[in-house]
Amino acid sequence: MPTDSEFVQKLLQATERGQVDWHLAAVEKRFNAAVGGRWTVQVDEHTTDPSIHYLTLRDSQGQELLSIGQWEHEAIPTLYEAARRRALKVNDALTEVIRDLDKLSK
Repeated sequence: MPTDSEFVQKLLQATERGQVDWHLAAVEKRFNAAVGGRWTVQVDEHTTDPSIHYLTLRDSQGQELLSIGQWEHEAIPTLYEAARRRALKVNDALTEVIRDLDKLSK
């Protein structure tokens, strides 16, 4: 039987490999990704306490199947940060900023 922990670890690994396409949601500090055409995963940062993060899994009908807080799995904050960086294209921005800084030193 699959476990919540296995799900979190596989999602984190796929995110770190760039295989999950995360997007900024309409709600601040929330990121969504579609997985396999049937599932939606969502990571959130608590609105008043940025040290608290959640992961939610929904089916294609929007039914919440699973909700995991960081107190249930220590990798949730790491997943949130990886999803945030992917959705906001932080690595692309860093590449461009470094390129611009290199131009200044010439």
